[in-house]
Amino acid sequence: MVLNPHTTRSRRSAAEPHASAAGSDLRLTPLARAVAVALAALGALGPAHAAQAFSPAWFANKGAAQAGAAQTGRLPNGMPASSLTSPS
Repeated sequence: MVLNPHTTRSRRSAAEPHASAAGSDLRLTPLARAVAVALAALGALGPAHAAQAFSPAWFANKGAAQAGAAQTGRLPNGMPASSLTSPS
């Protein structure tokens, strides 16, 4: 198959098969080829999964932080827990 789009069918060799109406004469530009390769590579990586918004582990961590704040009177960042009710 000749990849030069400027070559007419009459100038191509007679031994070369002619393109069918189904579109076997498909030519990709370098940009289209790069996009196709990138999409194929991304598809090969497998499906992406988002983290669960409120998983059991999140609730466990939140409960531990609240229990620690109730026992010590301090938030995980070290500020007093009373600053939540009266910020001034």
